[in-house]
Amino acid sequence: MYQQQLTSIGFLPKEAKVYETLLNLGPSSITSIYQKSGLKKGDTYNVLHALKDKKLVTEKIERGKTFFLAEPPQKIGSLIQAKQKKLESEKAEFETILPDLTTLFQATTDKPIIQTQTGLEGMENFYEKILHAKSEILIFVSKYDRDDPEMEKLIDRYTLKQFNRGLKLRALNPIDSKFNQSTNRDYIKERSQKNIAIRFIPEAYTFPSQIIIFDNTVGITSLKTEVITTVIDNPDIAQTFKVFFEYMWQKAVTDHSHLA
Repeated sequence: MYQQQLTSIGFLPKEAKVYETLLNLGPSSITSIYQKSGLKKGDTYNVLHALKDKKLVTEKIERGKTFFLAEPPQKIGSLIQAKQKKLESEKAEFETILPDLTTLFQATTDKPIIQTQTGLEGMENFYEKILHAKSEILIFVSKYDRDDPEMEKLIDRYTLKQFNRGLKLRALNPIDSKFNQSTNRDYIKERSQKNIAIRFIPEAYTFPSQIIIFDNTVGITSLKTEVITTVIDNPDIAQTFKVFFEYMWQKAVTDHSHLA
């Protein structure tokens, strides 16, 4: 009855059949179990021992006879949590070696690696990648990046994480006519305390999308309507964007100085 659901959460088909059989029978002998489940006796033994290893079945001996009984279904939840922790650990390990693996791949091909993710979750995945940056991080700030309160929380949270990692950033910010000179000075000071250098550029030259460049990676996040993050891993493309950034950084001195 529940074998399909049990299989979908990680049971092997025969494990699901035996476990559900035990839930229905209660403490049972091997004979009762394989007769009820329809499995061969040898298969039933193997499955029972596999379920014992997962702490889902207990074996007891009473009056010289061996009985098997199912552990409470709540134990399945504990197994899922343990599996989730293992996956999180594997993901963290993978993210640690991903930049080096990408470098190895790119050494033998000019083809860029392009990934697109949607929503704040996709944006957060990219921000996690930034935490492993080996170079300075360059940011074209979008004029829309503070329009969504949840997005603002995400950016502030990862700004702090980047600071704690000792990462250095430079950001080209749009001039906001609502802010006076004092407000801009406070903003520059606050960002400087987090290893972020700021320069302002006129609104006519600011961007609807956020662009972040580091190492051999460019991340472009569309923020105006739907949040879509496109990540490009390629040294030539990254270098091209770095040149764009440096040119605008130097040109921004005049626009920035009268605000700071």
